[in-house]
Amino acid sequence: MLAAGASAYIGAGATAAGAQAPLSEGAPFDPSGVRARAELLSQSPYSPPPAQTGPAAALDYDGFRKIQHRRDRAYWTDNGSLVRLDYFPTGYIFHEPVELYEVVAGRARAIRFNADDFEAPPELAAALHSISGISGFRLQSPLNRADKFDEVAVFQGASYFRSLGRGQFYGLSSRGVSLGTGEKEEFPDFRAFWIERPAPGSTETVVHALLDGPSLTGAYRFRIAPGLPTVIDVQASLFPRRTIANGGVAPQSSMFLFGAYDRKGVDDFRAQVHDSDGLEIRTVEGGRVWRPLTHPAKAQVSTFATQRLQGFGLCQRARGFDDYSDLEAHYDRRPSLWVEPMGDWGPGAVHLLEMPARDEGDDNIACFWRPAEAWRPGREVKIGYRLSWGDGPAPDGLGWVVATRSGEAMNSKDRQFVVDFRDVPPDATGVRAQVKASAGTVGPASITPFPDRADVRAGFRFTPPASGPADLELRLVGDSGDLSEAWWFRWI
Repeated sequence: MLAAGASAYIGAGATAAGAQAPLSEGAPFDPSGVRARAELLSQSPYSPPPAQTGPAAALDYDGFRKIQHRRDRAYWTDNGSLVRLDYFPTGYIFHEPVELYEVVAGRARAIRFNADDFEAPPELAAALHSISGISGFRLQSPLNRADKFDEVAVFQGASYFRSLGRGQFYGLSSRGVSLGTGEKEEFPDFRAFWIERPAPGSTETVVHALLDGPSLTGAYRFRIAPGLPTVIDVQASLFPRRTIANGGVAPQSSMFLFGAYDRKGVDDFRAQVHDSDGLEIRTVEGGRVWRPLTHPAKAQVSTFATQRLQGFGLCQRARGFDDYSDLEAHYDRRPSLWVEPMGDWGPGAVHLLEMPARDEGDDNIACFWRPAEAWRPGREVKIGYRLSWGDGPAPDGLGWVVATRSGEAMNSKDRQFVVDFRDVPPDATGVRAQVKASAGTVGPASITPFPDRADVRAGFRFTPPASGPADLELRLVGDSGDLSEAWWFRWI
């Protein structure tokens, strides 16, 4: 059954009929009721949800994975839908239960935990029957083959969710919101979901969610359309409980352990190990930045101010198998995640957090957009954006970075950098490379075309400063202006 206290928690403080009635089981479902509930909750002190206890809470990762939802007990197998729904139990690190509803014919119907929906080995029977609730859910659809249902999206843990495109493997993840990332971080939770049952023959799913945390509440709508890319349109209304100057929109979490230019101390048969190899940013005015990721010895934050953001995201540009030579992890098939604002977000900055990682199981990279103006109590924050899980944004006419390499310069403690660009306009005149550094010194940059393909290599020598980091910038320009995106690199 549903975890005791979960309904009381979601309804805590929700005494207004307009907020309560549209979300009651069996009543007509109205998305405005989720917004009303979020607004009402924001006017009361935060009350944490109950947590899973007992044998299931003590399970490790491997034990928790052995408790599997039965395929023959998935939802929506009876109406010709091209989407399947099943759910995850509480346990392991997922202690807080969520309320889960399916919306059928305009009415909400509760999905309650049922041990009969799961299979587990005999030694885990006690853990299975100690489970008290639902920790999240997943959607499946014929993403890669018409006769096979593959995972398309998973919502589980705090406000985390992840997806992938056709032919890809899971990699980076997203969240509903970030608060204090890189500082003292707070993790609000999705506390309830209402999932609209797709029409027969449809692969699109609409999910509504209620967010709650110590500092804010929120109402979300996700429209999920599988493909390459898989597209998730997000509409959110946030209601702060306090003034929030460190909020983050469309946050992403990823992993970067080492790359072709960052192998110091690496003893690994693979050439690279990462879910993402860089951050791309585009502005409405036409600016474009590629920032290769690094694995620092201590946490560092980089910010990129924008007046009118066109898009940003953590991308995986190295797509060849030989870039990794990993037959199990398939890093060459990890998705990029591109964020496109719906409407003008106004001035703000994209923040990139890079942290040390013990191994490839650690998500040590995060990025998000932070508005210049703080969020304040009593003022609803509306925001919309599109998430594309695929191969990254389409080309826009500028050359783009396909490889970064670095090594010790001959007979010197200087560093030699080479950066390869693709799709530089072939008829450009006066092509030259511009390079500069915030600290240390850089030598003149050279340009060499590849003899067997239409790529261009720019190289330069860098003398690092005696101490501290340095930000390097390189771009290709011609008589008509910029010919490439700007390559920005943090030397540490």
